[in-house]
Amino acid sequence: MTNFDIAYNYLIEDYAENFPLNFCIDKRTDPDSISEKLYDDILKAFFPKNYDAEKLEQQFGVKPKFYTIKLNNTTLLSSDYIGPSVYWSREKGVNDNKIRGFLKQCHTIGGHIVWERGADLKYKVNTSRGGSSGVYDRLDWTLLLLKIYLSDKDKKNFIIEANKCIQEEFRNTKNINEKFENLFNAFNCSEWLKGYSFKDFCMQFKLYGNFVDSQFNIIEMAPLFPVLPNDYNAYIDNVCKAIDSRKALINSGINELL
Repeated sequence: MTNFDIAYNYLIEDYAENFPLNFCIDKRTDPDSISEKLYDDILKAFFPKNYDAEKLEQQFGVKPKFYTIKLNNTTLLSSDYIGPSVYWSREKGVNDNKIRGFLKQCHTIGGHIVWERGADLKYKVNTSRGGSSGVYDRLDWTLLLLKIYLSDKDKKNFIIEANKCIQEEFRNTKNINEKFENLFNAFNCSEWLKGYSFKDFCMQFKLYGNFVDSQFNIIEMAPLFPVLPNDYNAYIDNVCKAIDSRKALINSGINELL
């Protein structure tokens, strides 16, 4: 029986216990495209044998090799890190030692998910959810909006329901509606996502009990508004706790996938 490496850190391509105390945050290389082990582990963790899914290795010219997942011989999926953001941590004054701590903890299998990719997609979830025009890379907000979308794919209704998630005085501003529209467009571009119920998505990607509760309600990692959390240190702690819980859930179910 093969043990699943829930403590393996793809940022350093070694076990998290070996994460350097002096790790250079500014010279890190995003493993979401270049880590072959990450894609091998995503297949084991989230795509049982009854899925027609395979890892693809690609390279353009002299650029580094990169990886993706091909599903049903048509759909391309790429990994996306769901842990706290280094950029927004620094904007909120979080010290580098705490940043190294969450990079060590979250660049493990529990801190990654997949979204659809492809040159034909005008909008993509992994880019639309980031930054000030998105939801600052918050997975709780991303999942909340995905749940709304999968229950009613009408854009007008989506915007109405999304605004209900925040205090009335902050609803329907240009900035907040832009965030919601960006995620709506990304969800709506993905035929792959449209094939899920929210419950099925959470079950497959091991999100229950960590990012959603037993009734598939979203567990907020910070108050929903402001979208960029005021207390980013507390947000980091909550996300790390959820990712640790998700790692345990992935590990508990891995044997059935091997």
